[in-house]
Amino acid sequence: MLSAFFLLTSLFFIWIFQKKSKFYKNLLDIFVNNKTFVGFISLDQQKRSADLPTLKPGVLIPFSGKNSTNMQPEIIEKINMVYAKDYHVFKDIEIIIKNFTKLDD
Repeated sequence: MLSAFFLLTSLFFIWIFQKKSKFYKNLLDIFVNNKTFVGFISLDQQKRSADLPTLKPGVLIPFSGKNSTNMQPEIIEKINMVYAKDYHVFKDIEIIIKNFTKLDD
């Protein structure tokens, strides 16, 4: 229930976010199970590998680069496969900590 913790303590750090309403919307979506904190990089459904598990959209992605929109689909697929294969909750926590200020994207 990390999203509940962030919601309850947000008054202490909300000032670091430019899009405050988007930050709260993302946390609420995570809290009601419409999104996850970390999810796969989006690909067209036709291009998505059948080997990947079904996962709700993530607020953050397992790639810490500035922009994934210019990446080749093969690279995105490889990043998604590595994330799924080597998944561990502590890796998600690391991604959340490193990309905390992107929770309003």
